[in-house]
Amino acid sequence: MFVNGRSHTGAKNVRLEHRPLPEDEVHRTIPMAIREQQQLQQKQHQQRFEP
Repeated sequence: MFVNGRSHTGAKNVRLEHRPLPEDEVHRTIPMAIREQQQLQQKQHQQRFEP
């Protein structure tokens, strides 16, 4: 449910998404996300092929 273009549950998230990040924050968060994805893929890979 949206009120004034902002959801009740994700009000903070909506605000953060539209706020431009400082350069250093962008460089810090993007590599972290990529690293997390790679770690998840490696875990799934191991689970799939371990006997």
